[in-house]
Amino acid sequence: SVPSSSMEQKFKFDNLYRGGIKLSYGLLKYLDIYARLGESGFNYSDMNLDGAISPASLPFSGSAKIKGKNGLVWAAGLKGSYPILKTWYLGCDAQYLRQDNLYKGSGDVQGAPIPGGFLAMRWNGKMTIQEWHIAPYLAKKFSTDKFGAFTPYVGGRYSYFGLRDKIRTFETGDASIILQTRRYTADKNWGPFCGLDYSLGEHLTFNVEGRFIDENALSFATTYKF
Repeated sequence: SVPSSSMEQKFKFDNLYRGGIKLSYGLLKYLDIYARLGESGFNYSDMNLDGAISPASLPFSGSAKIKGKNGLVWAAGLKGSYPILKTWYLGCDAQYLRQDNLYKGSGDVQGAPIPGGFLAMRWNGKMTIQEWHIAPYLAKKFSTDKFGAFTPYVGGRYSYFGLRDKIRTFETGDASIILQTRRYTADKNWGPFCGLDYSLGEHLTFNVEGRFIDENALSFATTYKF
């Protein structure tokens, strides 16, 4: 009979990128509601594979890489700030975010009773990332005649990072692989972040932001405020 197997992964993204457009509406003088829509993706990521082959539940191990395709990312949130000095502000951003990316994986595993003790695998999957965060920050606004207005900021972020990995198809292999849906969460939930808002007039703002929690991420966005 053909052995069947299930596996677990532990991986780290090499590069996770997001870009998009942000629409914002002022509810109060210092409180905005917003929505973001854009594109996301990730590059090759190293993975450790561990699993068991039935019916004897014999263990195997190996390594693999995955490459994600660009996909949709959207978010909704609230952002407020309050002036504490003439050009200094205390703020807080609360947001829910979701992104979906198809990917291709390839790797090698070894362990009995794999024929020859070695098996090359190729598969397709879909990753869904859901994220809640709350991020207080400190910002300072600069206004110049030559470069316009820009506001750098720095703060700390609590982020719940949840990932669902659904294996869709296997292309090759000498064993029958169990199609699975697995769920993971980030090892760390707290970390610093920093960013810069650059204003072009009253309504249009460009933003770049980096965060350094369990996954280091860099985001770009364009905001239009009604």
